[in-house]
Amino acid sequence: MERRSTGISGLDQVLDGGLPCGTIVLIQGNPLSGSDLLARQFWNAASDSGTYLMLDGQVEPGMISTFSPDHSDEYGRGEVIIVDSLSTILLEHGLDLTLTFLRSMKEQIRRTGGNLIVLTYPGLHTPLEEIRLLRTVDLFLEMQQEVVMNEVSHLLIIHKVPGMPVPLRVFPYFITEHGVELSTSIFIV
Repeated sequence: MERRSTGISGLDQVLDGGLPCGTIVLIQGNPLSGSDLLARQFWNAASDSGTYLMLDGQVEPGMISTFSPDHSDEYGRGEVIIVDSLSTILLEHGLDLTLTFLRSMKEQIRRTGGNLIVLTYPGLHTPLEEIRLLRTVDLFLEMQQEVVMNEVSHLLIIHKVPGMPVPLRVFPYFITEHGVELSTSIFIV
């Protein structure tokens, strides 16, 4: 299976070389977890930066800021397509239209070998909506931020990945001025 670099060496290592081409990746995390930084690293790592649909944050040059279900063909350009966030589309347009959009995009990226990265926020959607989304996507990454005693920790969990076993561990990561850095080291005490 051909793979595309995520732009994060530790995550590429865990995913046996990167994201499988032609897949949809769902990243779930709260706005402080660094999920948007991870998405930007994917976008910047592509040789053809593709499309960045920014619905929930500051729009930067090269990004699109409006979504119309009637124009989904416009969003499928380039190697890496980012939707920040799919939660907004789901809340504004409903589950059926969101799933139709994802299926249409899946057909496009399978033909072109691209990747679609979609972001969602935890706790906003019904269990049925989450189940339907998780069944539609190919990879599911969860980013958590926790406060333990007097430290903030960040954890990445890979719940679903095609073509390989799901890792049986949680990966700490750090948010730096350059983005997200994944730690793949195992510490034995």
